[in-house]
Amino acid sequence: MHNHRSTTVPPTRAATGGTGPAGPCRPHDVYVLSEDESRLLDGIAVEVSTAYDTVEDPRFIADARLFAQRLPLGLRRWIEQVRLSADLGSFRIRGHRLRDADLPPTPPDFEREPARPALAPEVCLVLFGVLLGDVFGWETQQAGRLVHDIVPSEQEQKSQTSASSAVELGWHTEDAFHPYRADYLGLACVRNPDRVPTTLAELRSLELSERTRSVLSQPRFHQRPDTSHSPTGSDDVGAWSDPPLARVLSGMAGSRSLCVDADFTVVADDEDMEAEAALEELKREIESRLGDLVLEPGDYLFLDNQRCVHGRRPFRARFDGTDRWLKRVSVTRDLRRMAEAGVTATKRTARAVLAS
Repeated sequence: MHNHRSTTVPPTRAATGGTGPAGPCRPHDVYVLSEDESRLLDGIAVEVSTAYDTVEDPRFIADARLFAQRLPLGLRRWIEQVRLSADLGSFRIRGHRLRDADLPPTPPDFEREPARPALAPEVCLVLFGVLLGDVFGWETQQAGRLVHDIVPSEQEQKSQTSASSAVELGWHTEDAFHPYRADYLGLACVRNPDRVPTTLAELRSLELSERTRSVLSQPRFHQRPDTSHSPTGSDDVGAWSDPPLARVLSGMAGSRSLCVDADFTVVADDEDMEAEAALEELKREIESRLGDLVLEPGDYLFLDNQRCVHGRRPFRARFDGTDRWLKRVSVTRDLRRMAEAGVTATKRTARAVLAS
């Protein structure tokens, strides 16, 4: 992948990182926390976990932006700079010092009840997220929680969901099928002893022909819902209404926004060979640009969900409390536009299936 450095990021606070079998993965502007900044995060997290029942407490969600204003000034300035960047698809915060001994075992499945007291990584993930927008969840995912557990599940080892482990999780735009999908996806690494890579490719790195961009910018595709949102909890997409026609690329010259899922984006018309060829060219290009990034405990990765696709390499899960464990949060730039999905300032869970 190409190495692009945002000129807005102070060079003393930025770094590149991540390598893997696909070659160097270096599009990530990185903010490295100092020891003092890491301690400040811990102090804020302790205060939050003492004052509120859990990270899901509506009072905390309402107050989160106030707490976020107490984050280190350099970090806040940097997040604002990358938020306003012209084409940055992902960015990372590193150096939050976590002690594994202070953390509970990796759960065998997502936790239906949030941690009491709240864990420092999930508190920080929300606070970083609200500097980008507003956090929200889904009625059909993880019991409607706002902060998700990304852990391997014995029952889902070979699924195309974040609970899989034995198979590669195909690259995708998060919730590509939904008109109100997240603008940003935030991940906090709690534990990753096997150094399982997250895979990434950014829109700005893709080299597509002009004709392919034009075809992908036309509504000639369907974004089928993935099974993690299925009302029946199965592969039966018949449980959903027919997906609308959709564009894969949008914006000026098809270069502003990418929405695609390796496994769930299909051509609307089986006889549309031109659209099929364009989609295949895009898939090949993404595969050629896909790089690996290993998240370490205390790393926070934010993905611009309109400029970046992501996935995960397969790994052998042990299911013994020591497996990879990430926290995940979805962020919207504009909470009000999600009213059709049932989201309000006080109700942050979105409907996956919209009323027709």
